[in-house]
Amino acid sequence: MTLFRDEKLLDEEEGIAVGCYDKHETYGPWDQLTNMLGLRDKQQVDAWMGEVDSLLTFSALFLTVITIFIGTSGNSLQPDNAKAAVDVLYIISKQLNGTQTIAPVEPFQRELFDVILNSFLFAALLLCLISSGLGLWVKEWLREYMLDLPYCPRELVHVQQRRHKGLQNWCLREIVAMISFLLQLAVALFNTGMTLFTFKLDITLYWVLIGMSGFWAVLTWGTAFFPVFSTHCPYKSPLSNVLYRLLRPLY
Repeated sequence: MTLFRDEKLLDEEEGIAVGCYDKHETYGPWDQLTNMLGLRDKQQVDAWMGEVDSLLTFSALFLTVITIFIGTSGNSLQPDNAKAAVDVLYIISKQLNGTQTIAPVEPFQRELFDVILNSFLFAALLLCLISSGLGLWVKEWLREYMLDLPYCPRELVHVQQRRHKGLQNWCLREIVAMISFLLQLAVALFNTGMTLFTFKLDITLYWVLIGMSGFWAVLTWGTAFFPVFSTHCPYKSPLSNVLYRLLRPLY
């Protein structure tokens, strides 16, 4: 329905009466202001959408890799069916031969090493799933952010400003950063589990992965610390922002 000059729209949250001009009247500054605010919102939403899409793509690929490793390492937490079948056949053969004393079959016991190894892998899997779900929520929130905008420029300005303020008050930027942080934490946990997995395969391969993991850890923390001490450093990330807030008051 078209709104004319004598009609008023009431901002329900702030209690501000917002008037709309005649449809044949030139809006002038209001049009310019809505265009500027619309461009600001579009650039911000597009940037977040692109970042979340990239994180979701990485998460999908990473989930595939984790699932393959869990399918292999998870067998160590379950009894070996082949060995159990051999034990049963052994007992039957002894009974048929009339052997009176049969050594008892030891019950299956999980090794602590295998439990720790799989704990790292399953924790990485869970964090990856959480970050994927959070990414889907953010995409829904951003899509709703750009929908149902009024056509009246003066009212549109108030709606745009109120929604932009809501993004800041409800920490949407921090939530987007949390997705990246959770995925990095999942990578660290998976890397630890994979390194432990190679310990059972070959000790040389284990030390090679230890060296590569150490190099990656130094590189990750180094690039996170640089922006704390130099505001011109481009290596800004969610981790560097956390370190900045923690360490900046100290100097």
